[in-house]
Amino acid sequence: MAVYKKEYFNIARKIISNMTSESWEQIPHATMGYDADVTELLKEIKIFNENLIDKSKKVTINTVMLKIICEGLKAAPKMNCTLDFNRKLVRGTLSYHDNIDISMPMIFQTGEMMTVNMHNMQNKSLTEMTDAIQDTIRRANNTDMNEVMFDVSLDNTLTGLKKGRILQTLCRLYGSKMPGRHKVETLSVKKKIITQECRNRIALQSMTLNRALPQ
Repeated sequence: MAVYKKEYFNIARKIISNMTSESWEQIPHATMGYDADVTELLKEIKIFNENLIDKSKKVTINTVMLKIICEGLKAAPKMNCTLDFNRKLVRGTLSYHDNIDISMPMIFQTGEMMTVNMHNMQNKSLTEMTDAIQDTIRRANNTDMNEVMFDVSLDNTLTGLKKGRILQTLCRLYGSKMPGRHKVETLSVKKKIITQECRNRIALQSMTLNRALPQ
């Protein structure tokens, strides 16, 4: 994502960030859920879909939620930032992004559930969002997802090496290659060739998995 502005932490924010990080590590946390009443919202979605000319492009509650998130992020740009804080040096940066990418879970025809990145959603209408989601599902269903997962795993490993996480990377490699039920089987040459041919026909957009490996 392109960054159009950066903010560097002042002394007050450095102190707050350091105390917040310390509290997150040392103090027990509790979470709370809230069940929103979306009865009226569902009625509006139904009316919207009834007025569509192309009935194959029906809008779902998930698409509406994506739209709400996008409008909220545009109204509050600080929520669409990447926060980088180094506790050792007590330095922090907020990087503002000019586009909105949203991760959302999807279930493909194989039954697998993955989290995909929907890119540049900030200016899309509900119908355009529906088209983007349907296109992502179509391309994913025509792609060898095992190869995609290997690519994501490799990218994750290389990123760790760039950040100096050598021990972590070695532990991951050791854990994935050891014999037994936990061993990761690499793709055969034949499967790689088939997957590459599929990629040449259908370009799959970048996908982000729910990362099971710790950072």
